[in-house]
Amino acid sequence: DHFARPDDPLAIAAREKRMRRNFQGYTIDAADALLPFGVSSIGRLPQGYVGNATDLAGWRRAIEAGRFATTRGVECSREDIARADLIERLMCDFEVDYGALAVRHGYAEDFFDAAQASLDALWNDRVVDMEERHVHVTERGKPFVRLVAAAFDAYLQTSPARHSSAV
Repeated sequence: DHFARPDDPLAIAAREKRMRRNFQGYTIDAADALLPFGVSSIGRLPQGYVGNATDLAGWRRAIEAGRFATTRGVECSREDIARADLIERLMCDFEVDYGALAVRHGYAEDFFDAAQASLDALWNDRVVDMEERHVHVTERGKPFVRLVAAAFDAYLQTSPARHSSAV
């Protein structure tokens, strides 16, 4: 869902597997923090997410009083951080060795094996190729990379969509 000329820094980062993904989409920004400034903005810190006041009056009162406008936050667990890393790599690189990634985050190599049933179905549809714990999104599967990432999303709900769906 993003396009860049071959000489664009984003395209270069994609080829070099340095691309990242944040709330705005794909980026070359390697920072560990994305700070929220405006009304209802969301920020990401290494330990979790924060959100600013969603109403202009409340946000303005906080700013004029010299306070942060942050009204909520969610701390990420070690597992959340590992899953976010895995999903980001899939979304940016279209491949990941999820066994090696699990070990890199301090888990056993088989930590993400519960995703295998979903991955098998995607393999049957030729969306992914698999070799042990290395998943590669095929050219045919690239438009469906969100479905591949969903196999590893511990919070995915199958109830009616609240946000845009993958397909």
